[in-house]
Amino acid sequence: MLYFYYLLGTFIPKAFASSPYQPYCDALGTYCGAGNVFIVLLLDRAVMIIFQLIGGTSVIAVIVGGLKMTFMGEEGKEDAKKIITYALFGIALAVVGVTFARFICQFAAFAFGENAAELCSIT
Repeated sequence: MLYFYYLLGTFIPKAFASSPYQPYCDALGTYCGAGNVFIVLLLDRAVMIIFQLIGGTSVIAVIVGGLKMTFMGEEGKEDAKKIITYALFGIALAVVGVTFARFICQFAAFAFGENAAELCSIT
């Protein structure tokens, strides 16, 4: 009987348990470690996308405000100043938000005992 189990073991591959988050980690192209950092990575990616959209929109608003200030009359200049002011606040919000998100990600990496350079990709 032992010989039968040995033969059976050579033809049937061994099964290893994997993290339930592994398909999601592969789809996102991230490192999940033991699986306990998946939520941190997911939130980090979501926050980074949101702040990149805020920053990009703010830069476009500065360009639009500059064009409006250049080509419009006096009434357009006041509106353009408001647009540029709000856009600069948006850029500042994006920079502070990205910095805060990186800090939280590195703190979570430290708490989970993971390598912060691998976990929190700075892009």
